Amino acid sequence: MDRRQEPAPAAGRPAAARHPLTFAIPAGLVVTFGLATYARLAADAQIPEAEIRSGSTLILTIIGLWILVVLSRPVTRFKGLVIGAMMVALVLMFAVPISRDFLQLVDLTLLTATLALGASLVCIGLIEVVRFVHRRLFRRDAERAARQLTAK
Repeated sequence: MDRRQEPAPAAGRPAAARHPLTFAIPAGLVVTFGLATYARLAADAQIPEAEIRSGSTLILTIIGLWILVVLSRPVTRFKGLVIGAMMVALVLMFAVPISRDFLQLVDLTLLTATLALGASLVCIGLIEVVRFVHRRLFRRDAERAARQLTAK
């Protein structure tokens, strides 16, 4: 009998939810940690609320784009085009007056921009760690399932 790759677990089984959640939950915690740390440091530095909000928007967008990049690997031309378009949209979000007004974005001072960049870089590093661990867990589970399948 020709053994092909085992299909994904049926929805409703615990294994069906385990795979995506082993990435989504830690990644969500990383984003939360980064944003909370940024907000605390910015508030301690007496940065105005509007500027903290703009920095938070920038951090969430950068980290969200990075998660998209991580989950899109390997990046094909089409995926690269989509990611590039989203990066252009980020720049336009801050550059076009109507979107700046709608989102209530303000220019960031050097301190705020540095805090936002630092928080983003730390989160990007942590997201990479999460993805590394996620891939190892998934690979281990896939090997275990393959051994069980061949043992039958």
